[in-house]
Amino acid sequence: MQILPLIQVASQEFTFRDGDTRWTVRLKDCGDVMAATILRDEIEVVSGVRALPGEFLIPFAYLETGNFMFVTEGDELPSGPMLGMGQELYYFDAAEMVELRNG
Repeated sequence: MQILPLIQVASQEFTFRDGDTRWTVRLKDCGDVMAATILRDEIEVVSGVRALPGEFLIPFAYLETGNFMFVTEGDELPSGPMLGMGQELYYFDAAEMVELRNG
């Protein structure tokens, strides 16, 4: 598990590598909710998914080769001005997801 670097802005995009996999994460603040679009090796996995604290952004295990989750203080909804300030985005690799899913 790793914490991904976020900046305190309403919309942002960043790319990182996990082994041979290239992830692109796009975050957009849509008022009361943040939406996420995730690409794996330039192929869209999810688009405009609602970002909720403590919930995986990729909702289906069959799409996973890794996954993402916001962790926020007081389970507040993720918000651009608070990103990186008590609101963190975690990345879990494929092995960690298998362990989490299988308990």
